[in-house]
Amino acid sequence: MDSNFFEKEITCLTEDILKKCEKQTNANESYASLLYSYGLGELTKYDDINEAFVGKTELTSEDYPDYYGGAYINNDGELTIYITEEVETCKDKIEAATGKKNCIMKRCRYSYKDMLKVKEEIEKHGFDSQNEPIFKNITAYGVSDMENFVFVEMDDLTPEQITLFKEKVSDSELIIFRYGEKAESEVTIRAGEGVCCVAGSSSNGFRARIAGVAGFIMSGHGAGGKDVEISRGSDSSPLGKTTHWQWGGSVDAAFVEVNSNVVLSNEIMNTTDKHAPFIAPSAVNTMVFQSGITTGLTSGIISAVNINVQVGNIPMTGLVRATYASAAGDSGGIVYTLRNGQRPILGNHVASGPHFGQVSNIIRTFGVSLF
Repeated sequence: MDSNFFEKEITCLTEDILKKCEKQTNANESYASLLYSYGLGELTKYDDINEAFVGKTELTSEDYPDYYGGAYINNDGELTIYITEEVETCKDKIEAATGKKNCIMKRCRYSYKDMLKVKEEIEKHGFDSQNEPIFKNITAYGVSDMENFVFVEMDDLTPEQITLFKEKVSDSELIIFRYGEKAESEVTIRAGEGVCCVAGSSSNGFRARIAGVAGFIMSGHGAGGKDVEISRGSDSSPLGKTTHWQWGGSVDAAFVEVNSNVVLSNEIMNTTDKHAPFIAPSAVNTMVFQSGITTGLTSGIISAVNINVQVGNIPMTGLVRATYASAAGDSGGIVYTLRNGQRPILGNHVASGPHFGQVSNIIRTFGVSLF
């Protein structure tokens, strides 16, 4: 979009928040190194010729060592790593994996491998049609890195529903049950704001290319499908059409191939800043920012990095939960963080809660590269 698309000024980048982000930089660099040591491909390395990541885009339970129990950033901006063994027995392994000697290590009860196995088992049961009534009541589930357990959130948190889940799905001691409101896809019918189509209005995410063709990422449920004409409003000329689309699984996004007269910018709406053409693994407690057409620029922290969420009636996997404010119309908007003075992309806003989809999943699914 040209610069007229970005109208508002910064509303939440206070000096305290900027200092907090700066302190978290080293912690997230260590966190990324830790995940790379377990087999995650560096998400900046995309093979345009073969249209694929170099390495794994996500880790499974089998990739994690038995001693690792999860990680998060504490209130002092330091990476805290849970381990299931004595600290001294893991110290050298952790320091070698992170390249740092200042990470905090704490004993925990459950390994990340075991917690992910429980999550994967729950997900497997969700594909069984006999369990449909149970999963209609589940609003989200996943691993809590900070609390070292698996959580299952229910709209109807009664002893009967918990017992039914334990009988039909899993009675693992790693699971904690708690109340959770159902997430809703945040799109509204509103002309003249953000990007629009027959499905309604949503927010522009970030620019990208597919096979060298330029376009931008927006909300999948906001677009409504493939070959859909997208504009800024009902009374404006088209920007382009969606050529790739998915709403479900780990992706709620559409790629809009833009017309030749459209200029794509990496400016972030509601700020005077630009996003960086790369993505960055970020741990729980990392400061994040969401820019959307309804709430403007809002900030919060990551509270869970890989959870499954029921968005309306659509089951979605591998979403990230954060605490920034959002509202209808913000769907598809960019979610990013601050690191070394740059703003790497983390994903696009998906639903209330709030939740965002990881950009690595969009890249893998559509074969896009960032610029």
